[in-house]
Amino acid sequence: MMKIGQLYGIQIRASMLLPLLLIVCFLLGIGAQAVMVFGILMAHELGHVMVARYWGIQVKTIDLLPLGGVARMENIYAGGLKKELTLALAGPGVNFLLACVFGLFLYFDFRPEETWVFLWQATLAIGCFNLIPMWPFDGGRILRGILSRFIGYFYTAKLVFMLGQIGAAFFFIYGAWALHQSWANFHWWVIAAYLFYINEQEQKMAFISFMSYLTQKEKEIKEDGFLPASILIACPQVTLEKIMIRLVPFRYHLVFVLNHQGQLLGVITEKTMINMIFQGYRDITLEEVLVLTGK
Repeated sequence: MMKIGQLYGIQIRASMLLPLLLIVCFLLGIGAQAVMVFGILMAHELGHVMVARYWGIQVKTIDLLPLGGVARMENIYAGGLKKELTLALAGPGVNFLLACVFGLFLYFDFRPEETWVFLWQATLAIGCFNLIPMWPFDGGRILRGILSRFIGYFYTAKLVFMLGQIGAAFFFIYGAWALHQSWANFHWWVIAAYLFYINEQEQKMAFISFMSYLTQKEKEIKEDGFLPASILIACPQVTLEKIMIRLVPFRYHLVFVLNHQGQLLGVITEKTMINMIFQGYRDITLEEVLVLTGK
């Protein structure tokens, strides 16, 4: 990545492949359209940045990639579902607002008309495209934010990543058809390759990302003073990992371990489970956790 500027103290970086992509676009006669599309993508990312700053979430960098942009933030899960959803919707919201502006330019017959038609179509398409419920689009973040409250962060992340790979297969098949119409449609195969790669990598990192989120809960408790609790009842033979992957965001979990007679053997807090995981005790049983912690 190369640094190309700075905004509000946030570094703006561009992929080394971006100039190459622009050269290819100019050779195909669509260079001006490519520049306008990246302008729209930049506005999209600024929408995320503005909302993040409003919620007090630090934005580290804005990265411009061959297939779009990414505003990299720290701890975007802290603060509840409302913050998470508004943050995800901010980018498409900017696109739809711009589409209204470009639509007004068309309505009042601003010239050149073909430019405003392209901008209106492109910004509307990018806004809708980003609402597709697959990773790494905003729609995937929205789906993850909602479903994770019911089936847990880990299983929701795996589902969203799987949808991303299905999407990659769809774009590859569609791209094969589109290439027969025009070579300018090569970008569908680029999108397919990118989606497959990024979701394959995220699948491998799902548990690590999950654990990274869980470590932020202590910070949430300190900032807000409390966090709603969720009680789980489990048998002593259940493994620690099986409990961990069922934890949901924005709740602090307490595991009551009962024997077959229904007697309470002990209570394991979420913090204890996280500490055991980081010590390498991922596959041990809850009974062993109680023994190791002396509870």
